[in-house]
Amino acid sequence: MAVRIVVIEPLEIVRLGVRALLGSLEYGLHRIEVVAEGSSPKDMVPLAAKFEPDIVLTEVQFPDMTGFNAIDSLKQAFPGAKVFVYTASDNPAFLARAALSGVDEYLEKTAPTEELVAALIRLSDGQARPAGHKLDRVSGRMKSKRVSTEHEMPLTGRELQVLRHIAFGMSNKEIARSLELSVDTVKEHVQNILRKMGFRDRTHAAVWAVRKKII
Repeated sequence: MAVRIVVIEPLEIVRLGVRALLGSLEYGLHRIEVVAEGSSPKDMVPLAAKFEPDIVLTEVQFPDMTGFNAIDSLKQAFPGAKVFVYTASDNPAFLARAALSGVDEYLEKTAPTEELVAALIRLSDGQARPAGHKLDRVSGRMKSKRVSTEHEMPLTGRELQVLRHIAFGMSNKEIARSLELSVDTVKEHVQNILRKMGFRDRTHAAVWAVRKKII
């Protein structure tokens, strides 16, 4: 069975390495084939439309931009598209954005080759993510209204959800999308959080939430 992959990666040496690696190993009944490569998020939708891959394997950290807008466009154009984020960044905000964008798999490039291959095959076969997968964990944390008893905060459950999203670096529009609220409602929650907690701005709120392990 051939697993057709489009690779979107800014570094040529990484693109060549992924192609060579995946094409040189045996995977039982599976054969992984890189059918196209791109160096920019702008290549994602056109290449997916042209080659109809099983999986789009993409970095999200590009020079002067991230790949999430392209992922959103891909998911809108091809709702059944399977997106695998394979990134050099350990930025937790990227993981949160990936969960929001409906990314199907997420792996850092420091992971062993065997883990990459297993995840590709699992995704191509339509298997569910393992229990406790990082995408599901971060999504659950963002939407949870609970906080540990050591933190006494005058926030409602919804405000706590918004605070977690702020800590992950999300805009009001992204928070609204995640929590299925209007942007105006999110703005009101943000102002209430800043006022109740005495934060100077969103950055102050985000830093505090990270330090207190609210996310």
